[in-house]
Amino acid sequence: MAFVVINKGLDIGNWKDVNKDFSYKENEKIKEHSKPNISRRLKE
Repeated sequence: MAFVVINKGLDIGNWKDVNKDFSYKENEKIKEHSKPNISRRLKE
């Protein structure tokens, strides 16, 4: 599984490319924040 884009806001089309628009440190923070939520939903 990989993060490709993140929607910034509630509007459609407001996407940020993870590897292009965020630094390594920001990518790590996003992954750590999202990992528990994604893992929980996959287990359901």
